[in-house]
Amino acid sequence: MRCEKIVSVHCTKTLVLLFQVSIESGYNMIHWTPIQELGSSRSAYSLANQHRINPSFRSAAMIEGGRDCSLADIATVVDELRTEHGVLSITDIVLNHTANESVWLTEHPEAAYNCSNAPWLRPAFLLDRLFWHLTLDIEDGRWSDQGLTTVVNTEQHLDTARRLFTAEYLPMVKLEEFYLCDESALIEQFEHHLICFIYGSDAKKGNLDDAPIVQHPASVSPSKGGKIELVQDAQYRRFGSSIDFNSALHAIITDVKYVGEPDDREALGRWINFALLHLEKVLKEQNDRVRSAIRDHLASAVENVIKGARYERLDSGGPKVPKVTRKTPLATQYFTDEINGHHNKGTNLVIFKQIHFQLTIYF
Repeated sequence: MRCEKIVSVHCTKTLVLLFQVSIESGYNMIHWTPIQELGSSRSAYSLANQHRINPSFRSAAMIEGGRDCSLADIATVVDELRTEHGVLSITDIVLNHTANESVWLTEHPEAAYNCSNAPWLRPAFLLDRLFWHLTLDIEDGRWSDQGLTTVVNTEQHLDTARRLFTAEYLPMVKLEEFYLCDESALIEQFEHHLICFIYGSDAKKGNLDDAPIVQHPASVSPSKGGKIELVQDAQYRRFGSSIDFNSALHAIITDVKYVGEPDDREALGRWINFALLHLEKVLKEQNDRVRSAIRDHLASAVENVIKGARYERLDSGGPKVPKVTRKTPLATQYFTDEINGHHNKGTNLVIFKQIHFQLTIYF
């Protein structure tokens, strides 16, 4: 039973009536949902103000007197249940469950995950924005000629939404790029790494004729621990993934055999070229693997959104939301920002504009 239905009634007889069956059945404890002020979702686990008791708990006298329900008022009810009826009380403390409209978040946006302090959310934020703009386009009639209007109540409507989102929206942001490497840039950097490995840290490409040969590939024992695999860029920049150069070097020494004398500069040059060709092949395979994985993840994400829309709009047991609008979007927004006039004053949108797109997007 929701606690506000009880606390707002300051009458022993009413309390007894509400709990009569439970009390006479032998129950001796009530587990109350959180008692703080709730957000617009009205979920008891989404707090708008952690320092204020739920205003719906107020009695008529409190409202008339212009005062809030206090912890002392709560204590009166809890003590009455315990002393008069032998019923104990416990409640959930969920101070970290913060509603979008929390003033606390307005004052301390850094307290919540956002695209600034949690870069790994950047691709998810873009995906969330895409679904929001699908809603805007549906509401504005952009896809009416495709049979997709604000009234979404058939499987055909959902199929059309899925198809349009996959074909028209996802390609705009190229989310896979946040997980890929720049093959050409890494090959160029690794070439420098190989040159320094052979000729020393001061060596530079194009000026190696007189550079001393410090070591050569055959002088290093092959290592089973060497491998070439993408390392995700912690800032989630486009094509920002990299590799561990030392580990890659050991892998290439194992996979690309050196043929020649230790001081044969031509042989060393050929080995560097073969090593770079091998790296190019491996990086392409790694990127292709990542593209395939991201494609599968996105397909699952889109399908989950469609499932949610199916429940909300088609399912006989669902709420049967009549139309797709800004207030009732096709997909519930995960992130909040200036889109709905909420907190952070554009924290996510600022980062959104700073992400290295390497393409132009207009929202």
